Amino acid sequence: MLESLRGESPMFSIRMRARFPFALLVLWIAAASPARPHATTLHTTHQYDSVIVWPSGPSIETANSLVAQFNSAKTFYDQFDVAEKIVELHDRSVLPELEPWLVSEDMHARGNASFIFAKFGDDRGFESIRKILEDRSTSTKRTVFESYSNGQPSLQSQIRQDRYYAAHLFGDLKDARAVPILVALLNDEDVSWIAPWSLGEIGDKSAIPALTAELGNASPDRRVLAIDALVQLNAKEALPQIRALLDDKDKIHFDTLGTVGDAAKTAVAKLEETPQ
Repeated sequence: MLESLRGESPMFSIRMRARFPFALLVLWIAAASPARPHATTLHTTHQYDSVIVWPSGPSIETANSLVAQFNSAKTFYDQFDVAEKIVELHDRSVLPELEPWLVSEDMHARGNASFIFAKFGDDRGFESIRKILEDRSTSTKRTVFESYSNGQPSLQSQIRQDRYYAAHLFGDLKDARAVPILVALLNDEDVSWIAPWSLGEIGDKSAIPALTAELGNASPDRRVLAIDALVQLNAKEALPQIRALLDDKDKIHFDTLGTVGDAAKTAVAKLEETPQ
C-alpha cells in the first residue's frame, strides 16, 4: 500500500495522511523522498496469522469467506478493507464469529472488528472504539508493535497509535455520537491531527464552531486541518474566518508544503461555489 504512493507525490494526500499514523507521516516528511520507509519501524507492517489471499477474478464473496479473510489479514489496513466488505453484505450472522476480536489485545484489530459491530447497530462496537480512544493507561493489556530506535518495545508510542487509529475509525463510522468525543480531543496531542478529518467525515454540522475556533490555533498545520474539515462540512458560516487567513504566509508540513493562505484560498473557492 505504501508502494502505491510512489506514483503520486512524495507527500501524503489528505486521505493517506488520515489512514496512516502521525509517526509515519513524520518519517515520510523527514525522508522527503518517495522511497518506502524502513518497514520494521512502522506499525503498518504488524502481522496476523497468515497472508490474505484475494480472488484473482470476479467472484461472489460470501460472509463466511470474508470472515476468514478478516481473521487471516496480514495488516490492519488490509483487515479494515475486509471489514468494509463485510458491512456491505448487511449480514449480522457474522457477529458471533467476530466477537473474540472485541477483546483482542491488538487494539487496531479490536477497532476493526468494533467498526463492523457498530455499523450493524451493535453498541458494543461504538463503545469499544470509544474506550480505545480514551484509554491512556499503561496497565491495559495490549500488543505492542511500536519500538524505540534500539528495538525495544515502546508502550507509550503504541498507546498513541492505538488512540489515533480509534479516532480515525470514528471518522470511518460516520456516527454523530462521536462528535462531542472528538471535539473534546481537538487539543489532545495524540489525536489532534486526525480529529478534524474524522469530524469532517462524520458530516455533523455541530462540529463547525469548534473547528472554526481551530482556525486561530498557533500551529499552521492545525489551522489547515481545520480548514479542510470545514470545507468537508460545507461550513459557509466559517467563510469570514477562513478569508481572514488568505494572507497567512505560514508554511505547512504536509501535502504540497504550501502556506495556510494557499489552503484558505482553495477553501474559499470551494465553499463559494458549493450550494447551501
